[in-house]
Amino acid sequence: MFFERDLQDIIEKQLFKGKIILIYGARQVGKTTLCKQILEKYSLTKKTAYFNCESLEVKTAFETTSENSLRMALDNKDLIVLDEAQYIKNIGLILKIIHDIFPNVCVIASGSSSFDLANQVGAPLTGRSIPFILYPFSVREIKNNLGFIQTVGKLNEILLTGTYPNIFGTSESVTQENLSIMAGT
Repeated sequence: MFFERDLQDIIEKQLFKGKIILIYGARQVGKTTLCKQILEKYSLTKKTAYFNCESLEVKTAFETTSENSLRMALDNKDLIVLDEAQYIKNIGLILKIIHDIFPNVCVIASGSSSFDLANQVGAPLTGRSIPFILYPFSVREIKNNLGFIQTVGKLNEILLTGTYPNIFGTSESVTQENLSIMAGT
């Protein structure tokens, strides 16, 4: 179920203003979906790229402080997403280098392991980044996407299962299965 997220408009207002956008959040709150929606919107007018930093090829390409290697990895893109950025060793320093040497590249870095990513980018990106936290769906987001009456009808479900995107709006059996997976049982 795709919902428009309130944070998308806020993030988009900060794009291309010379700051690295950091999106923190727990696993499964929709960071990847949000990033891909932003890329899709800008892909009509900008050169965009999505990089999954859990991929060995992406890690290898970005785990460098070489200006030439980073130039090749960025491949003349205007807007890039580094998803799960905490998997890149020295990501804070690398983002600083990208920011300082390639000021026309707009970077969105997201991370599920919020604490790890925040610790890695803190000092190197001082004054160079804007952090955002993405949470599960808010009741306002649900209302804006479903309407007031349907939202009121889902209040029991919201109270019982929460508003994580992969659980919200699914059947009870799928919800139970997803909850078990998320709990690791």
